[in-house]
Amino acid sequence: MGEMIKKNIPSPFYIEDSIDLSSSLVKDKQYYAVLDFSSPKGTMTYAPIFISRHIPYIAGTTGLTNRMIETLKKLCEEHHSYFNLVPNFNLSFNAFINSLIEVKKNFDSALIEEWHNITKKDLPSGSALAIQEALEPLKVKFVVHRINKTKFIHKVTLFSSTDLYKAKHIVLDRVGYMKGIVFALNNISPFGFKNGL
Repeated sequence: MGEMIKKNIPSPFYIEDSIDLSSSLVKDKQYYAVLDFSSPKGTMTYAPIFISRHIPYIAGTTGLTNRMIETLKKLCEEHHSYFNLVPNFNLSFNAFINSLIEVKKNFDSALIEEWHNITKKDLPSGSALAIQEALEPLKVKFVVHRINKTKFIHKVTLFSSTDLYKAKHIVLDRVGYMKGIVFALNNISPFGFKNGL
């Protein structure tokens, strides 16, 4: 994701510095914002530093535990700073979730299927968990596929005693995430913890 962002981030935004997770070097600068697409360990190492400096922090990290999220929320309150946790920066994916919220009232249970590359570490993905959250209080089951080469696919089937509803979202190119990243950068709040776009 980092390389894709460097190549495609539109003006007036630009990448000023990058942090290598193998080192602890963090420059003492006042940035417009931090974009984090690392890991729970990376986020919990660096987010407290930037939150304490009142630098807006936007994270696409998945796999954060509830305890980690509560820690970040408390840090935002303590330092009067801003943290935005985004499970998926694809704007059409977020529209996909909103459509499911509208439809779910007619159903009792759901099956979420997802396909990602085998390098994807979290299982299920943060995107799939965001779908699950949107489908509450339905009973949800997951089927997770990790294969060598694939598009990023999420398929949802909703069940009731009388109906069956299927919906699918496919990301064809990661460049599509840039619109959501720019949206997040353009909608930074003065302070607080935000979940999603």
